[in-house]
Amino acid sequence: MDGATTIRPDGALEIKTSEYGSTCRLEITFAAGNAIIKTLEGDSPACGFGNNVMADGTYKMVSPDDPFAAVAIDPAMLEGGWISTEDPKSEVKIGGGRYVDIYDGEKISDSAYTFHAACPPEDCGAENGGMPCIKVTDQDVLCYTVLLADGVHLEISMITGRGNTLAFKRK
Repeated sequence: MDGATTIRPDGALEIKTSEYGSTCRLEITFAAGNAIIKTLEGDSPACGFGNNVMADGTYKMVSPDDPFAAVAIDPAMLEGGWISTEDPKSEVKIGGGRYVDIYDGEKISDSAYTFHAACPPEDCGAENGGMPCIKVTDQDVLCYTVLLADGVHLEISMITGRGNTLAFKRK
């Protein structure tokens, strides 16, 4: 949802958007570790939700951690062979300064890569907010935000790409 947010004097947030064709206004209040969402104006299509789905309700905070805070990634956890969880024909090999894309057993690309604990905005743009990234350099520069690298799973998302997450498991 993209729109304007106002913090009212009572501390509640009011979010207003017309992104989906008509007006949607939501109120979010915080009390006793909960966020309470109430629709002030609009229906599920106006708010960008599925058919008859609304956000109204009380949501319990399960962690005080900022979900948008930068994640510490150990670059050693990136190295190795990875198989896509969506398409088993799609593989990535990372190591020795090389990022290799393989599809159905054939090498598609073999490019130099560097890992950055905070992605350099001069090369990759400021869209990832200082998150860790892999910068792949070939004819063009491609940057992937590293969302998860725990040695078993790898999740990356191309900066300024389609916005989808590429998920892999260790080969």
